[in-house]
Amino acid sequence: MARQPFDTSLKTQIRLLDSGAISDTLKVLTRRIEERFPNSGLGKIAAELQTISDDAVQRIAWIKKANLPLRLAIVLVVIAAPVMTLKAVSLLRVSDEVFRVDSFIQTGSALINSIVYLGVVAAFLFNLEARIKRGKAMKALHVLRSIAHIIDMHQLTKDPEIVLLHAHNTPSSPVRAMTPFELSRYLDYCIELLSLTSKIATLYIQEFADPVAVLVVDQIEDLTTGLCQKVWQKAALLNRQLIDDERQQQWPPRAAG
Repeated sequence: MARQPFDTSLKTQIRLLDSGAISDTLKVLTRRIEERFPNSGLGKIAAELQTISDDAVQRIAWIKKANLPLRLAIVLVVIAAPVMTLKAVSLLRVSDEVFRVDSFIQTGSALINSIVYLGVVAAFLFNLEARIKRGKAMKALHVLRSIAHIIDMHQLTKDPEIVLLHAHNTPSSPVRAMTPFELSRYLDYCIELLSLTSKIATLYIQEFADPVAVLVVDQIEDLTTGLCQKVWQKAALLNRQLIDDERQQQWPPRAAG
């Protein structure tokens, strides 16, 4: 049986993050949070992250697009360098003065300086496009870094031990009105939001392999991973207790007789 050729477009889709899938996931997550915790701060963060995800699609499309005016300027400079050099050489008058050491050095130095100057201009224009695109990506990545810290601030006072132990609150204690199950869902939502924040950041370097942008995205990934682990520890402690309570309700101990 002949082997069917592998669809290269499908292969590309598998290896790349899908911005549309991330946006759809955020829409569903936002609804889940709003249904569970209406008008909550976490729900507003999810909605804002959804907006950031939608904006990222347009921003990334702009970054991928070639800057035609800059590239045209580079081509003109590259063409101008040899043309100006040939023009300068053609204007030289061959005489005994040209072959004098001081005159020859002065003429050669002027030609070299012109070529070097044009090369520097070409290099500047060539790197300018990358710098402009990098600046565009950096602004978005700094917003995502801030969002990760804001999500962490929302889960900061969500302490499962306080809820499980029914600890006595002081007048300055934060309001803890959630049940253990609600707190478990809240912590899970925080983990999902942090993970999606990292995925949005990764979209920027899929086809823009700028070393500075890659470094910042790696830092955001490390940040969100560390925060997820911290939240996951709280959720794991709470979930273990919920499972133990459910088992005790399903399998009550037999009375001694």
